[in-house]
Amino acid sequence: MIMDDFKSGLEYAIKILNKKDYTEFEIRNRLKHKKFNDENIDDIVSKLKSLKFINDERFAENFLFFKSKRGYGKKGIAYNMKLKGLSENIINRVLGSFDESKFADIIFLKRAKDIKKDKNYKQKLFSYMLRRGFEYDTVSKLFDKYKEKF
Repeated sequence: MIMDDFKSGLEYAIKILNKKDYTEFEIRNRLKHKKFNDENIDDIVSKLKSLKFINDERFAENFLFFKSKRGYGKKGIAYNMKLKGLSENIINRVLGSFDESKFADIIFLKRAKDIKKDKNYKQKLFSYMLRRGFEYDTVSKLFDKYKEKF
C-alpha cells in the first residue's frame, strides 16, 4: 500500500530528524521505504528544507568533525559522505580546507604504540592508516617523521 498522506510523512520525517541528522538522500530513502509516493516525498523534503530541518552542507560539516575526531582520513570521510548521498560539490567544499595531518599524527602514534610488539608492525600500521582513509603521502610522511621511534 502506497501512503500518500503529506502530514503523516512530514511527522515521520520530523520524528526521525529529532533523533539525528540525515541527508536529503537518506530522508528520501526512509520515506520511500515507508511507501510514501514520490510526489509527497518531494513536497515533504521541500518543506523540511524550508524549515531548515534538512541541510546537507551542515550535515557534511558535522560529519567531517565527528569522523575526523574518530580517526578517519580525508579519503575515508569522502567515501562515507558519498554513501550518505552528499553531492561531490558539497564534499569538495567541506573537505577543501581539511588538513588530515594533525589527526593522522595522533592516530599513527596511538596505533604504533598498540602494535609495536608485532614483527610486521610497520606493514600493519601502514595498512591500518590507509584503511582509515588517510592519503598514502600522509602516511609515508609520518613514517619518515617518526623513523627514529621504530
